[in-house]
Amino acid sequence: MSRLFKKGIIFLCLTVFIYVILFSLLYFIKPTENSLLYYTSETLRSKGKRHSYKSFNEFNTGIKNGPYDIVVLGSSQAYRGYDPRIFAAHNIRMHNLGTSSQIIQNTEVISKHMINKESAKAVILDIFLGGITGEGIESTINLVQNIPSRKASTEMIWRMKDIRGLNMFMLRLFDDYFLVEKEIDKSVSYYHKNSTYISGGFSQTPDSFMVEKDDERIYKVGHPHLKYVDAILADLEKKEIPVYLVMAPQPRLFLPKNKTAFLKDIQQIAAKYKNTKVLDFAWALPLEAKYHYFDRRHLNQAGVEIFNNELIQYLK
Repeated sequence: MSRLFKKGIIFLCLTVFIYVILFSLLYFIKPTENSLLYYTSETLRSKGKRHSYKSFNEFNTGIKNGPYDIVVLGSSQAYRGYDPRIFAAHNIRMHNLGTSSQIIQNTEVISKHMINKESAKAVILDIFLGGITGEGIESTINLVQNIPSRKASTEMIWRMKDIRGLNMFMLRLFDDYFLVEKEIDKSVSYYHKNSTYISGGFSQTPDSFMVEKDDERIYKVGHPHLKYVDAILADLEKKEIPVYLVMAPQPRLFLPKNKTAFLKDIQQIAAKYKNTKVLDFAWALPLEAKYHYFDRRHLNQAGVEIFNNELIQYLK
C-alpha cells in the first residue's frame, strides 16, 4: 500500500510538472501579438483583458477619492445600460461594475469582496433573468482573468466546479506576474466589437437594432439561485448600504407570466430588508425596439439616456 501511495504521489507531481511546462510554453510563445495559449481554447480567449480589466482598476483608483454615490452590479444589461456620464450630469458619482453574462453567484462574490462603506454609498443591482438562471462559464472566464482580488477569483472557480477553471486560474497567475501594462489592450477579445468603452465601466452601443432570434426564457418559481440575491441583500444590509433592485427595460425577453413570477420572487426577498427597494422598468417606459435597443436584450445609447434620466428621479 505504501509503495502504491508513493507511485501515486510521483505520478501526480510528474503530471503537475508537465502541465506547468506545457502551459508555460503555450503562454510565452507568440506567433502573432497574442500568446499561442489563446488559440488552444475558446474559453481562454473569449474576453481578454479589456472592458472588465479597465473597469475594475478604475474602480479601485476611484475609491481613493472617497466612496461612489452609486455602484452598479449586474450582467451586460448593466454595463450597457447605466451611463456614468448621465449620472454625473445629475451630480451623482457612479461606477458600473457590470460584466458580460455576470451570473448572480459571481455578483455575490463581487459584492462581498468589493462593496463596503469605503467604496459605495448605495448599490444598484440590475435584476436580469439570465443572470439568475445562466450557467456562468462566460461570466467566470471573464471575471477570473480580470477581477483584482485573487481571493475572489479563486472563490468563483471553486463554485464553478469545472476542470476548465484550472486553466483560467493558471492564466490569471501568469498574467499577474508576466503581463505588462502596455500589452493589456492587445489581449484577445473577440466579442462585442460594436461597442465603445466609456470610463466608469460603461459600454456604449450604437443606435442600431440588430435582429436576432427571439429568446423566450422560461422561469420556474423559487429558482435555487435566488439564494444569492438574498445573500447579497443580507450582506449589504449588514454593511448599512442601501440597494435598488432594478429591472431594466427589455423589449421581448419575458413571457408575461414569467416576468410576473420572477418579479414576485424578487419582491418577496427584498421585503425582508429595510434598505432595499425594487424598481421595475421592464415595460414601464415608451421605448421601441427599432429606435431604443441595440438588440433584443440591450438598450442603445438613445434608450439608455431615456432610462437613466427616468431612473435617477427615483434615486433622489
